[in-house]
Amino acid sequence: DLITAGWMLEELKSVGLTLEELRSSDYTAKKLRSADFAAEQLRSAGFMAEEQRAAGSTYEDLISAGFALEELKSVCFTEELRSAGFTAEEVRCAGYM
Repeated sequence: DLITAGWMLEELKSVGLTLEELRSSDYTAKKLRSADFAAEQLRSAGFMAEEQRAAGSTYEDLISAGFALEELKSVCFTEELRSAGFTAEEVRCAGYM
């Protein structure tokens, strides 16, 4: 098949293979980010905030992708959330100390 034949990820993306197909073939979040898949797309395909942050997504990317504050707790610093415009009350209610 196309995935195991050795084509580059960018080529596979350009011929219409879906993110779900690529993920099921063991492509990591890091490799998929390098092929310009957006954080929102990765989230839709089931990649968690932790995986995406480790792959190089910024806290802005994760917030734009729709992750809730509770989901960002393990990957975002409170300073980043403050910079993103969250209030102290929102951050505290999400479980941050």
